[in-house]
Amino acid sequence: MIRRKLFKENPRSFAWGDITSVSSILQYMLACDIPIVSSLGYCPHFHVQYDEPLIVSSGLISCGTEHADSLQSRLDSFESVSRRTCNVCNDNLVRWYKFINDAFLLAFEISPNRKIILDHVLRVVINENDCITYHLRGVIYHGNNHFTCRVVSPLELVWFHDGLVTGSTMVLDGNLSSQIDLYTCREKSATVAVYLRL
Repeated sequence: MIRRKLFKENPRSFAWGDITSVSSILQYMLACDIPIVSSLGYCPHFHVQYDEPLIVSSGLISCGTEHADSLQSRLDSFESVSRRTCNVCNDNLVRWYKFINDAFLLAFEISPNRKIILDHVLRVVINENDCITYHLRGVIYHGNNHFTCRVVSPLELVWFHDGLVTGSTMVLDGNLSSQIDLYTCREKSATVAVYLRL
């Protein structure tokens, strides 16, 4: 039913009988009427730049994790090196991100092959003022051209789902306090972590 709806709404991104990316699906499902993240490029040597801010109106956040041990530490220093260069010194600009509104759900894309701690709770600062708490509710994994997931219940039980293996049921993996490796699951690596605002 959802597959047909996605195809009808956007046949190019969700072509029938073809593969589609998890990012495309989440971008569609988590689209918002308000901006969630704003970003601006600046020169690391403080040369004045006239960079237009980029606005993300979706709960899907591509944050990378190149230089962070945990998702929270990545959000605490939410910057990345841009491909654009400074018009004075020709060094790469640094893109600085900030949350300007909160969303009910936030999904964070994770860089492949860079193990990172998926915090059980995230504190997201909105407009450099308010702090909103988000709780981990799911992780999507990828490997061998196949996606699986874990779902975290409000009681912090961790359930595994693989439509090819478990069908419409889930398998209990344990609970968050039992030191489960959330980044790796059955030889697949995390690609997206989903958090719920509480």
